[in-house]
Amino acid sequence: MHVDRMRVLREGFVAGLIGAAIVAVFFGVVNVLGGHSPFYTVDHLGRALVGTAPAGGPGSAAGPALAYNGLHLLVFLLIGFALAWLTAKTEQHPAFWYLAFFGLVAAFIYDFFFVMMLAGRATGGLPWAQVAIGSLLAAVGMIAYLLRMHPALRRAADEGGDPESSVRRT
Repeated sequence: MHVDRMRVLREGFVAGLIGAAIVAVFFGVVNVLGGHSPFYTVDHLGRALVGTAPAGGPGSAAGPALAYNGLHLLVFLLIGFALAWLTAKTEQHPAFWYLAFFGLVAAFIYDFFFVMMLAGRATGGLPWAQVAIGSLLAAVGMIAYLLRMHPALRRAADEGGDPESSVRRT
């Protein structure tokens, strides 16, 4: 496999893991601060995903939470791979910066509305601000990692300059 593809796959995998972990830790902390189990939110979202009884009801099992965690990880890995590919392309062709930005915005919006749809099906719902903050923290973590791996893009971001002129100079 070509080295650039391997780099994109590695960076996408790590970026996806970072995003998924940030969201999981964020909701774990929010749940504990709210007096619940760290897995309270994932249990509710998992039950909404697979259509089982509310948490704490008869037959409470780990299956729905595992199903949601699997989907959560898969989605973040796909977003991570897409962002890593767009980041690599932006280094080669700086105009891709715009596509990367709007791709990230689209992923954020999709994530937000998908989780809110599941939360609407879950008993008790989920405050939209928590979903927005968790998604935003994940996006920031993924972007920070990818910028760290691509110093020319990081310099362009730090300078606040035009990505096209900053990347081509290096």
